[in-house]
Amino acid sequence: MRSTAPLKKNSSIEIRLPDQTKAAFQERCHREGRTASEVVRTLIDDELATALGARKKGRSIWRIAVAGLTGAALGLGLAAPSIASSGELTRPAFEKLDRDGDGALTYEEFRTR
Repeated sequence: MRSTAPLKKNSSIEIRLPDQTKAAFQERCHREGRTASEVVRTLIDDELATALGARKKGRSIWRIAVAGLTGAALGLGLAAPSIASSGELTRPAFEKLDRDGDGALTYEEFRTR
């Protein structure tokens, strides 16, 4: 069974602040009933979680893009033979509509079908 004891805190980070900023921060922490260390640890944890979330989001977008491109390439590869053969099947119908044999259909030729 896992222990639910909090992690041991034995490392520190030194930051330099103007005296007024430090005093205001400590006063706010006191009003909220929290220690300055607790607030700073929360800020650090939130920053790390945000950075990790952004990294995961970037990776998932990349994976979606690769999957989409792969699917498109496979789909076109499977459809290519039927696209190529459709020209052969429609050629007689086109030639029947192209009455003057110029290789292009005019509106009049199409309308009189």
